[in-house]
Amino acid sequence: MGSPNPLAQIGLAGDPADYAIRRRLVLTSAQTLTSDQSGALCLWNLAAGFTYTLPTITANIVGAWYDFHVTVSATSVAHKVIAGAGQYLIGALHQGVIDTTPAAGPGPKFFTAGGSDIAVSMAGTTTGGLIGTRIRLEAATASTWAISGCVVGSGNIATPFATS
Repeated sequence: MGSPNPLAQIGLAGDPADYAIRRRLVLTSAQTLTSDQSGALCLWNLAAGFTYTLPTITANIVGAWYDFHVTVSATSVAHKVIAGAGQYLIGALHQGVIDTTPAAGPGPKFFTAGGSDIAVSMAGTTTGGLIGTRIRLEAATASTWAISGCVVGSGNIATPFATS
């Protein structure tokens, strides 16, 4: 006799393989995100970067979150994510450097979002935006997005946080 189907114990029918854990939504183009897209994986998959705009935080979306990953390094336009008017980023990003030469610049740094930062903008060099960059933004309060992640840059790294 086989083991019982754990899905049947919680009222779901079918093969457990049909319920594999996977991201429900993967986005790959510039857009204004919606609360219905909470949990989405937002990819920067083009060398000519583009912008994701976070939704306006309302009481019903506090806790909504979005993951952003760089799968193709920015080479012309920056990879960017921006909050709406009157909403700010809080938290920090760890930024490392691709060390292609022994004198490539200082080691990893932490950059914190200041009181007026509303965006992360990564041009593919000192401010990050290289393959492997990962950021998470979560609606923390009615006016703040909590940010965390690792940004990969090159050269003498600088903050990816921006006020516009």
